[in-house]
Amino acid sequence: MLRDATDGFVRALCPPRPCPRIRYRLLAAAVTALGGIAIALNAPHTSGLSGRLWVVSFLVVAPLVAIARLLPAVNAALALIVGAAGAAVVNALVAQSMLAADVWSPHGGIVAVGLAAAFLWLVPIGRPGAETSSAETHVSRRPSADDGDLPESPSHSTRKAGAA
Repeated sequence: MLRDATDGFVRALCPPRPCPRIRYRLLAAAVTALGGIAIALNAPHTSGLSGRLWVVSFLVVAPLVAIARLLPAVNAALALIVGAAGAAVVNALVAQSMLAADVWSPHGGIVAVGLAAAFLWLVPIGRPGAETSSAETHVSRRPSADDGDLPESPSHSTRKAGAA
């Protein structure tokens, strides 16, 4: 049980993955920003539940994925939870800022959230000097009974007795 808890802690302390190349981040940012603009331009022409569903899903998913990408050393489920909380914060900040500046419009809010998510895609993660092709693999060494800090397991002692 203790080993399972320490394995997660050791993985969290691993060095971060290399920084993705700028062209991939720019592509993701451009797709996100253009998606927000396209949804904002198309929102008045869509009626019914499907149009509203596309708008709401974009407002939640675009910042969620952009924020979850910033957490490479974290479990995927935890990164999605943090990304969902971050998406709610981004949406609240955009709405609050636009209301305070007296420039609120639903279409402008969609574009602003899309641009905020696009800017999040541009944040580099990992080591800035490393390339993605030369990714280092981190192999953690598990303590063994020969180290002296763990008691011998019965299966380990029977193997030693059988070998002698």
